[in-house]
Amino acid sequence: MQPGSVQVLPGSTLILIASATSTTALVVSTIHLDTFADPTPGIGQFVSLSDWRGANCIGSPAGTYFQYVNPGGIGETDIPLERGLGVPAGGSFCAETTGGVKMDISVSGYTVPANSVP
Repeated sequence: MQPGSVQVLPGSTLILIASATSTTALVVSTIHLDTFADPTPGIGQFVSLSDWRGANCIGSPAGTYFQYVNPGGIGETDIPLERGLGVPAGGSFCAETTGGVKMDISVSGYTVPANSVP
């Protein structure tokens, strides 16, 4: 797993949060969101999270996970994924913010053999 803590700023395109290598798949167990700016909480102020089949958020969505998170204000939000989110070999987990939301995003998880995640 190539995890990272990535700062996601408004108006950015999809930003890579974590990626699986070409020979291993990734299982994300927790998504950590640390919102440090949310000037106008409410409608249109969110981060979208999704998994992709291609590296660096390129290609097609894997279609197993897509979520909008609208933070209520400043602070950390952890999203536990009880069974884990499988990112296929060579795939990626990505984020994009809308509105004035600014946050650091990281994930916790582990790698598995490539054939474990379709």
